[in-house]
Amino acid sequence: MYPEANIPVIAVSVDSLRTPQEQYDIGRMLEQLRHDDVLIIGSGGTVHNLRLLGNTDEPQEWAVEFDNWIGERLQQWNTRELFQYEKKAPHARTAVPSYGTEHIAPLFYAMGTADMSRSAKRLFQSYPYGTLSLNCWQFGDGV
Repeated sequence: MYPEANIPVIAVSVDSLRTPQEQYDIGRMLEQLRHDDVLIIGSGGTVHNLRLLGNTDEPQEWAVEFDNWIGERLQQWNTRELFQYEKKAPHARTAVPSYGTEHIAPLFYAMGTADMSRSAKRLFQSYPYGTLSLNCWQFGDGV
């Protein structure tokens, strides 16, 4: 994105043991940085089950169903359901096994930084190995 590497970069750890609501709330605390022209990137994956990797980039149906559920709620900014994805989303345990919650956590942190505008747009999606979901979402103004 910035080949000259002329912007400051600060790595922030996520706490995957916090609830999605808590992760979102921490993101809300960082929202002012957006207004100070700080670019915030959350890097993770909505579907991340290494035990089910395949030899294809053809997406598995269960992974697509989970991703679509997440995507619909992101576009509606339906935090009530998103925060309960483990209970409400189809194939949640398969898509986000207990050892993989740190991969979806950045989504809630990044989403929280756009709480004032509450808008989401998917920019990119692919499924390497059929089960790893790579999505790029833009949150906030300009969506």
